[in-house]
Amino acid sequence: MIEANHTIAQKVDQLRETLQNLQEKTKLELQSQQKKWVLILNALIGSQVLFTIRDNLLGLEYVKGNGLGNMISTLM
Repeated sequence: MIEANHTIAQKVDQLRETLQNLQEKTKLELQSQQKKWVLILNALIGSQVLFTIRDNLLGLEYVKGNGLGNMISTLM
């Protein structure tokens, strides 16, 4: 009977270790995917900022080139 309990305890410990390893592996994979999505999101936000700056500069050049106002009124 003691031998059976010992064997069961070993099997439970092996199962627990296997499940912990699987959980750690899954956690690392999810972190990797999250990092990838954060990088993509940062690139999209950064490109949006650059396009906004470009559009504002082009608009400012258009206004200045056509004599539609001075710098202060253009910015306001």
